[in-house]
Amino acid sequence: MKKFMLTGLLVCALLFVTACRGDSDTQDTGAQTAPQGQETQTSQPEDPPSQGQNETTSGTDTSIATPSTSGSYYTFGDTINLWDEWEIVFVDNVTIANTTRPPRANDSERIQLLQEGEVVRIPTILTNITDINRPQGLPREYTVYGPSGELQITDDLRSLSGLMFDPEIDRVPGIHQPADAGEVIEGYVFLIYDGNGDYWIHWPDRLGGMQVRIPVSR
Repeated sequence: MKKFMLTGLLVCALLFVTACRGDSDTQDTGAQTAPQGQETQTSQPEDPPSQGQNETTSGTDTSIATPSTSGSYYTFGDTINLWDEWEIVFVDNVTIANTTRPPRANDSERIQLLQEGEVVRIPTILTNITDINRPQGLPREYTVYGPSGELQITDDLRSLSGLMFDPEIDRVPGIHQPADAGEVIEGYVFLIYDGNGDYWIHWPDRLGGMQVRIPVSR
């Protein structure tokens, strides 16, 4: 009888230990499953930006890179202040003409090439807005780019004014001439004709970084 009771107690003890282990394994498995689920969710990539958003960003970058933003340049009719010394206005009455000065025996090869080409004549009004006489006139510190983006040589532009003559008034006046205090000069800016399109006149950054767009077409 004692052996039977002892055997029964041992069986009950084994059943109790087995039940405790089963609960412990279930808890451990649940604890491990939850972090794995969280890690899987966190590692999922975010939705990629739409194609429309990319196009908008690209378009914005392009518009900033070009000088077509309103107010980023001057053009015909704008009064341009140069260092509080001059005011210059380009008039929208551009003409394209041949040089009119007769060839000379001592003309350089470069002058001959200029005479074979055409000249853009831009009517311009220049005012000395100071109370100081300026015998040197407006300094030639700007650069000019044609529609093809090619820089026009400053010495060539200087030579153009000496190649433009009119039978009635002799030499066609440019704006680069002496100006007394308050004097208004009506003349022309001469550029080398390089086809139809936009011509750009740039003043360097140290002088304000201004730019002027001159559309030219026949």
